[in-house]
Amino acid sequence: MAVVEGRVVLVDYKTNRSAPRSAADAPLSHRAQLAIYRGILRPLYPDSTFDCLLVYTETGTVITLDEDTLAQSLAALKTS
Repeated sequence: MAVVEGRVVLVDYKTNRSAPRSAADAPLSHRAQLAIYRGILRPLYPDSTFDCLLVYTETGTVITLDEDTLAQSLAALKTS
C-alpha cells in the first residue's frame, strides 16, 4: 500500500501462480481480496482515489482492477 497525492495504491502480489489474461479471468478470491482491502481502507482516505493492482510474480503481469470489477467481486461473495 502506498498513499501518494490523493491516491491510495493497493498492490497484491501473487507468487507461484499462473497469470490470468485479464481482470475478468482473475480468480474471484484474488479480486475479492483487493475489494475487501479497499472497503476497509476507504473510510480512512475518503477523498482519495484507489488503484487496485494484482501482480503475478511468475510473469511480472500487472492487472488493474477497475471499479466495476471490484464491485462485482464483492457482490459475488455476498451471493455465494
